[in-house]
Amino acid sequence: MKLSDDIYQIKTDSTGACPYLSKDYSCTIQDIKPKLCRIWPVIPHDKYDKRGAIVIKCPLFPMLSQTDIDTLKKQGESVSCKVIQHLWNISEETKDKYKVFDYEEI
Repeated sequence: MKLSDDIYQIKTDSTGACPYLSKDYSCTIQDIKPKLCRIWPVIPHDKYDKRGAIVIKCPLFPMLSQTDIDTLKKQGESVSCKVIQHLWNISEETKDKYKVFDYEEI
């Protein structure tokens, strides 16, 4: 779904699952998936005018090394501030889907 000229949102089902996730949890659009999907479970943020990130402790989290997380965080630094602002202004309903996971600021 197109949200603005350069921001799109992938529709999810009622559980928040991506429609491009296969039964074995691999991505079916790997070659063209958006940057925010590529860096999941690291989510960039801009807090107090300082760039940072959180890591979502989803089922993928235990499979990542600290080096993987650091790499994803670095890649997230190139996400535009406009996209980050939209990401953090998502609806409460969407935020509730992710409350099942712990997270930590990194």
